Formats: sequence, C-alpha cells, structure tokens
Amino acid sequence: MNETLTRYRYVLFSIIALALAAAVGYGLAHRPPPVTLIVLPPQPTSLPTPMPTAAPLCCHVTGQVIAPGVYTLSPGAEVQDAIQAAGGASADADLERLNLAAVIQDHQQIVVPRRSTDSDALDGPSAGLVNINTAGSERLQTLPGIGPALAGRIIDYRDAHGPFVALEDLLNVKGIGEVTLEKLRPLISVRP
Repeated sequence: MNETLTRYRYVLFSIIALALAAAVGYGLAHRPPPVTLIVLPPQPTSLPTPMPTAAPLCCHVTGQVIAPGVYTLSPGAEVQDAIQAAGGASADADLERLNLAAVIQDHQQIVVPRRSTDSDALDGPSAGLVNINTAGSERLQTLPGIGPALAGRIIDYRDAHGPFVALEDLLNVKGIGEVTLEKLRPLISVRP
C-alpha cells in the first residue's frame, strides 16, 4: 500500500491543489463588491452671537436730595433709583413734579425741585420778580438764559452757602457772568 501511495502521491497533491485553486477562484469570483466610504468634512458650527452687555449709566442728581452728586446706575434705572442713590429726597423736595418712573439716559442731570413756599407765590408772575433765595427750579427756569442745569447750580449754591445777600452774589454761580446778571437784574430779588 505504501507503494501505491507513493505512486499516486503526485496525483493526489495535484488534485488537492486544483481543488484549492478552484475554491479560491470561486471565492474571488463571487465576493461582494468593495464598499466605498465617503468621508465628509465636518460642517462648520455657528457660534452664538455675543449679546452686548449694556454699560452702566452715569447721571448727575442735584437739587433737593440728601447727597447731590454724580452716580453710576445699572442700565434701565429710573429717576426714583437715582434719587435713592443720592441718599433720598430731602424734606422740602417736591417729588410730585418729577416722573419717578422715567428711565434715565446716560449723562442725564436730574434736578429734584424744592416744594413751593408762600414766598414763591408772592414772587409769582403778578409780582414780576423771582426771589432767587426761595424759588424752585421751575420758577428759576422762567428767567431768560436759565435752564435746568443753571437753575440746579443756583439752588446748589444757595444750599451750600446760604441765601444770596445781593444780586451780585449770582456771579459766584458757575455759568453766570456779568452779561447774564444784567439781563436778570430787573427780574429777580434777594429779599428775605
């Protein structure tokens, strides 16, 4: 048997080799088509739009408040917030003449007026003279050349230095010079 096996050994190896070659050929002929992979670049992501942060407001609070001065408030602050920042209204403040809910604009001046007194009434339009020692901001603004800012400085000056003794004392108020004083002289008084 060994002899037979030796004799056919080449034939047997040939048959096995042919069978393997046929199997490999069949496998190659019937394999699935190759898969094509498409790699797309990542889509750009949109970054959130930064929201601007509102800057704080700067306002000048003057007139009938406890601590007049320049204050920094948060955006959207109202007149009432500015008055609170200045220590609150003084006892003779007339808050009814202000819109406390008005929204403050940056660099705004807020003048808290003084409550009218009997002497304001005496110095009313019928008397023709404005008493600069007792008149409130609105009354002072009826004078030529006197706006809210200058009226506030007049009130601040008399609050800091006491009543005006002579008309010429107005020259100590920043913004009032000789020309303005001459225009005001026939319209004002300093009587006690």
